[in-house]
Amino acid sequence: MLLEKGKSPLGSSYLEQAYEAYLADQEAQLKETERQLRTIYEERADYLKIWSHEIKTPLTALTLLAQTKEEIPATEVNHQVDVASYQLNLLLNYERMADFNHDLEFRPVDLLALIQAVAQKNMNFFIAKNIGLQIEVKPVKVVTDPKWLSFIVEQILINAAKYSGANKTVKISYQAGKLEVSDQGIGISASDLPRIFEAGFTGANGRKYGAATGMGLYIVKNMAQKLNIDLKVSSILDQGTVVSLNFN
Repeated sequence: MLLEKGKSPLGSSYLEQAYEAYLADQEAQLKETERQLRTIYEERADYLKIWSHEIKTPLTALTLLAQTKEEIPATEVNHQVDVASYQLNLLLNYERMADFNHDLEFRPVDLLALIQAVAQKNMNFFIAKNIGLQIEVKPVKVVTDPKWLSFIVEQILINAAKYSGANKTVKISYQAGKLEVSDQGIGISASDLPRIFEAGFTGANGRKYGAATGMGLYIVKNMAQKLNIDLKVSSILDQGTVVSLNFN
């Protein structure tokens, strides 16, 4: 018996129609999954290209220094190494986000000690531009994951140093469950501000100053949500930016 395309020998029974509808739905879901996976793969490939470029930048700078100077100041070497390490750390944490929930360990954390450790680790970013760091945080315990909170604070501090002018000050304060990091930098335009947490968004500052993947704040926002931290950013162009982390 010959069958027309799309027909079955059972005719058009209710069971057959339901089965065909089920198969059509499964096929549509499969196509949508394939589309999403393809999009994710393409985005990851694009981000990896950007990161590879950003990691090469400090290495290229070190190579040029070695070619033009017989002796290279340790501060210049340390700064370029820190830039490369920062980009590599950003990439690794982007990869870890896929298994984020399995890498959380909530416990009481000394917030002041954590901030001091992060600041000390990244002090070369401030020294390179002679930026002061003012910490107004009293000893206090917050329940969170120390590793991921350290990463969040690190990203915020490095951004503050990156977009602050020379001889400015970055202030870190804590009051009533809210940690604030304020800078005297270039600020963020009103048109860019709503999009700063989007993956890959660099905005006018990224285009102007370069060395931006547009992934730092995207990762920070995702991590803050996992840690139940309310993250907000306010900014005035040419005056500065305030990033707040509310632990309540």
